[in-house]
Amino acid sequence: MCLLRLRQSIKDHGCSSKLDKSIGSFLLGYFLFFTFQFSFAQSPSVLKFNHIATEHGLSSNFVTSTLQDSDGFLWISTHNGLNRYDGYQFINYTHQTEDPSSISSNQTNTLYEDSKGNIWVGTYGAGICKYDRSKDRFTRYAENKKIYVLWEDSQQVLWAAGEYFIGFFNPTKGEFEKIQWPNSSDNIMGVSKSPLADQIWVATENNGLYLFNSKTHRVIKHYLPNGKTALVLEIYTMCSRALITWFGLEP
Repeated sequence: MCLLRLRQSIKDHGCSSKLDKSIGSFLLGYFLFFTFQFSFAQSPSVLKFNHIATEHGLSSNFVTSTLQDSDGFLWISTHNGLNRYDGYQFINYTHQTEDPSSISSNQTNTLYEDSKGNIWVGTYGAGICKYDRSKDRFTRYAENKKIYVLWEDSQQVLWAAGEYFIGFFNPTKGEFEKIQWPNSSDNIMGVSKSPLADQIWVATENNGLYLFNSKTHRVIKHYLPNGKTALVLEIYTMCSRALITWFGLEP
């Protein structure tokens, strides 16, 4: 794996207060990390972890994503169902062939809680599910899609992306609308919000990195294109006199 840095001028753009807050959080986290390391070094106590596995009620040890929701529940997606954990016991959600209100697949990839408190689940080959807390059931969308990432943009519009698919949720129509993407064969593996309004970094499995405007639905720029195999693993953006974007690349 290699680490690359991208520098962008912000002559015509200001850094938002949200960005300043994120940098402050980063620096605070850095300070707390070293404070913890120092305190830990001075203490004879040993940090212990409790392992939670199938013998405790987890549906599978193959965990793909975790999410702590606004109610405090821990959601765990696996390749054998979805789990909700309250700190004491698990509730397992699995696909039931005869029940259209069950989760659409046991192979769950990613989790997201939107600004309205809805829990969304991206699956491997069976689209997206929205969990209804009041009825304890799921609604299915974009079936037959492999979904790897879910996120909201600055306008609180929900987006989903994965294998040969990127689209946004239209609440009026009650469906995800697929947008026209420059390369229909792109397998989208991850996204990261840019500090600049409406800009999203889109990482693909084998066609580099895109800077995308979620408001205009247009690609601003394409990096590492033309068949250069690259799996972008992590993206982190900072702002000082310029936008500095770091991303991990698997050659």
